Amino acid sequence: QCPRHHIHVVLEIAKATIAPVTQQPAQNSRAVAVVNNQPLTAPLPATEDSIQRGEVLYNLHCAHCHMIAGEELTPVGAKFTVPPPAMTSERVTGRTAESIFVTITQGRGLMLPLAENLYPDERWDVANYVLSLNAD
Repeated sequence: QCPRHHIHVVLEIAKATIAPVTQQPAQNSRAVAVVNNQPLTAPLPATEDSIQRGEVLYNLHCAHCHMIAGEELTPVGAKFTVPPPAMTSERVTGRTAESIFVTITQGRGLMLPLAENLYPDERWDVANYVLSLNAD
C-alpha cells in the first residue's frame, strides 16, 4: 500500500490512544479558517492532551522539514536555500498560537499551506505543541 495510507493508519492509532478533542463541529471543517491573517476559529487550550495530539501531528506533517532544538538539518530541510527554522529558533520563539496557526493554514515562504491536510482543531494542537517546545 502507498506511504500516504500508512501515515493515516499511524495517525488513527495515535488518535485512538490520545484523548479526543471535544470541539464544536464547525472546528472540524477543513475550510480555510483565516481571514486577513486572523484565525476564524477559537484557539484550543494548551492542555496536555492538545500538546500530545500536536506532537503526533507535527511528527507526521512538519518534522520532515523542520528541526526541533539542536538537531541537524533534516534531509528535506537541507535541500532548501534558506532552511526551515528549528522550532526553538528566534524565527519561531515569541510567536503567538494565532500566528503559528495562520502559518500552518496559509504556509509561509516555501512552506506549503496545510489547510487541506489538517482540520482547524488539529492546527491549534500543532501550534500548542510548537509553543510547548519554547516554554521555560
